[in-house]
Amino acid sequence: MTTDGRGRFAYPSGTGPSRTVRFDYAGSRLVRPARAEVRVLVPARSSIAVDRRFALNGQAVRFRGRLVRGPVPDGGKLIDLQAHYRGRWRTFATPRTDARGRWAYDYRFGATSGRITYRFRARIRREAAYPYELGHSRVVRVTVRG
Repeated sequence: MTTDGRGRFAYPSGTGPSRTVRFDYAGSRLVRPARAEVRVLVPARSSIAVDRRFALNGQAVRFRGRLVRGPVPDGGKLIDLQAHYRGRWRTFATPRTDARGRWAYDYRFGATSGRITYRFRARIRREAAYPYELGHSRVVRVTVRG
């Protein structure tokens, strides 16, 4: 690896989990040795989809997705399903993935009056057995008429 005129360099860390990368410079006759550690933080990700974009109050919608990054811990990984409600993301379910990272959850709407478009996402928490940082899926919308 070589540096530019200011001593800077770029290092492509590649894909993979969060990790620490160590850099060692042995030094020379004119420059002292140096060592540095850099934390590479990689957010977790999941896909998300719904089986319908429109529903009537009382009907159920199936949410499903899959962890984009792995490996999946033994026993699966918890996923927080969240809805944006009153200005905040609120968790309403916590399904667990299977061994391949797939998850699904059925939610029945029961308190909607009028026509409301809800926003949903999956939140993937950091856990000791899953070496990725807190991450989120994209947002999906479901319109419900009550």
